[in-house]
Amino acid sequence: MLKSFLKKSRDLQRINDRLKIFLKKRQRGDQIESYLSSHAERKLHLGCGTNFLEGWFNTDQSRHDPELAYLDVTETFPLPDQSFDYILAEHIIEHISRLDAERMIAECFRILRPNGVLRIGTPDLERYLSLYRDPPSEIGQDCIRDIFDSWIFPGFHKARQYAPASGDYSPIFVVNDIFMNYEHRFLYDYALLRKMTLAAGFGACTRNEAGSSIHAPLNRVETHVDRVNTHLTVTIEAVKTPASR
Repeated sequence: MLKSFLKKSRDLQRINDRLKIFLKKRQRGDQIESYLSSHAERKLHLGCGTNFLEGWFNTDQSRHDPELAYLDVTETFPLPDQSFDYILAEHIIEHISRLDAERMIAECFRILRPNGVLRIGTPDLERYLSLYRDPPSEIGQDCIRDIFDSWIFPGFHKARQYAPASGDYSPIFVVNDIFMNYEHRFLYDYALLRKMTLAAGFGACTRNEAGSSIHAPLNRVETHVDRVNTHLTVTIEAVKTPASR
């Protein structure tokens, strides 16, 4: 009887979740039309979470906020070709599969206008591995200690399954943490992000510091900008140059 009750509860929850998504998708059409008709310079924010940016079309898949538009980055974007000037994807690409990430980047390319810019920030695999591989620098030591004290030792999410005894700051736990925790699916370095954006058709890809951009709309719009996050984040800007296919 208990199993039957739990199954029915899960089924009802799935039905409720699907209904919410259906309603949000119906509402989304009006939100898109309203934004596109009222903004000459158009800026798309993917997976915004609680970082609501003024003047942007803020989207998210999981948060139920009437000010946000529902958008699943693993699906075709419900947006016209060449309709946006800037796209921000801060710490979202690591939460989907690599093949879905390729499709997301392709969709970003499709909806960007010529000279449009896609900005992606994500954990930097190369920097994380360096914490384990190389003698830690001063900033590396700060990163290790902060990750342990803020996430691993408190047992955040899956960390409770592998956290060492308090006081053990071995960097091997930090490397495992970034792979196993936070619902991460795939981690990147600059070389792979550059390869993926150029393969999608972008004409240029440059590495930037988290929180900083030469493009005013993309400058100081991110939340992962403290000293540790800035060091451990790889941020790129890919430009859809007029010569891009």
